[in-house]
Amino acid sequence: MQRCDAFILGARGRLGSALAGSLHLRRSITLDRLDYSPWTREKAADEVASYFERRAARTPDAWVLVATGITDPARSRDEHDRVNYVLARNVVEGARRCGLKVATFGSIMERFVGDPGYNPYVASKIRLANFVEDLSAREGGVIHIRIHTLYGGGRPSEHMFLGQIYDAIVRKVPFEMSKGAQLREYHHVADEVSAIVQLLHSDTKGAFDLNHGQPIRLCDLATHIFAAFGCLDKLHVGARPMTRPENLDIVFSRSPVIRDIDFRDTCPAIVEYLRSFVDR
Repeated sequence: MQRCDAFILGARGRLGSALAGSLHLRRSITLDRLDYSPWTREKAADEVASYFERRAARTPDAWVLVATGITDPARSRDEHDRVNYVLARNVVEGARRCGLKVATFGSIMERFVGDPGYNPYVASKIRLANFVEDLSAREGGVIHIRIHTLYGGGRPSEHMFLGQIYDAIVRKVPFEMSKGAQLREYHHVADEVSAIVQLLHSDTKGAFDLNHGQPIRLCDLATHIFAAFGCLDKLHVGARPMTRPENLDIVFSRSPVIRDIDFRDTCPAIVEYLRSFVDR
């Protein structure tokens, strides 16, 4: 696989830290949060361009990977908009003035959510995707990568499905969930990084869905996990209502661009991942 240089924003997060530590990148240059936190202001593209001007001259073919973001729906709509959309838009506009290519990251939820008003995270990512697609169609040099649920590279996030399952297993308490008919793809973050780097070397532009095409229903995933930990009696499927909207039938196909990536088998890989923390 070819390697490239990359500036990385959000290197303390799950995806960003995996990108920063990847051997698939020739060189990764992580930005300090103090450097880019002011870029959440409107019209900060000039500051971004000033930051990258001399740095871009030393790494002329580098990418800027905007892996910053917040996903917690409990955070305010304004915070989601500033961190997930305004900052990324400023980076795209400013870095491209310096001849750098930019990749932003979103969620596959953008593809099937009709009215995103219920979820400020998805709403902010839809705004970002629309901006990138419009700019890329006119000028190129930017890609918006829609990703599925990531695991690996640190403890599961508390507000995510795996984080809630992990908490229930550790505390040995009942886990209540919906009927679990939702279809999800789970990607190990190391596999995701391999796919992302391969994508950067392609001619892809605009919005791209990074699918492996092997979804699982949440009820099946939960059943497998609780059975593996010997506490299936703690799982209560159907105890809660299903949120809306949801993906109940869409199976996303894998692009030929990433056909050579060897994604891990979801259920055994997730059990191994959770066990690495439960058994500590």
